Amino acid sequence: MTDIRAKGFSSRAELEQYLEELEDDGGPSVLEDDDEVFRAAGKELAWLRKEVADLREQLSFGQMRRNAVDERENGRSLAWVAASVIITAMLARLLSRRG
Repeated sequence: MTDIRAKGFSSRAELEQYLEELEDDGGPSVLEDDDEVFRAAGKELAWLRKEVADLREQLSFGQMRRNAVDERENGRSLAWVAASVIITAMLARLLSRRG
């Protein structure tokens, strides 16, 4: 038998009475109106799948934008490096001709 923790109950009889009340509650059963429940679950599942697809699309679009920005920034930094090298080479030539 499963060991049920009985915290909050003063005796085992009180715990058993509480468990019986839960069983006799008569709340709605999950099996009632199976078709309607399954249809609603199917609709919700389809909606969730669409949401996931939309989020994946947004994520991939954001990644593409980030990659484009990174490439532009890399191109700009390479342009500055190239310009610096050319200017340095020109200054070195000018200084070597004067000296």
